[in-house]
Amino acid sequence: MKSPVSELRKVMGLSRSDLAARLETNTRQITEIEEGRRRISLKFKSGLEKMGVNFWDLSIAQEKFLSWRKYFHSALAQGLNPDPRSF
Repeated sequence: MKSPVSELRKVMGLSRSDLAARLETNTRQITEIEEGRRRISLKFKSGLEKMGVNFWDLSIAQEKFLSWRKYFHSALAQGLNPDPRSF
């Protein structure tokens, strides 16, 4: 499973630094969101909507990604083979 933010950014042809500039944040926060270590902050709502992105749909997709990432790494830590179809 891939980060919905990463997928969106690539479809829009933006680099992480381009997206960070549009959302008035730094590249580190974008990286953490894309890697599943951070949720999408409400402070990005306005910037995303200016880009034509539905903030709530993207946030829900990010939460699913975070859940999948937690499951995946938990399974690996227990020596299990995570089933990618479980999400």
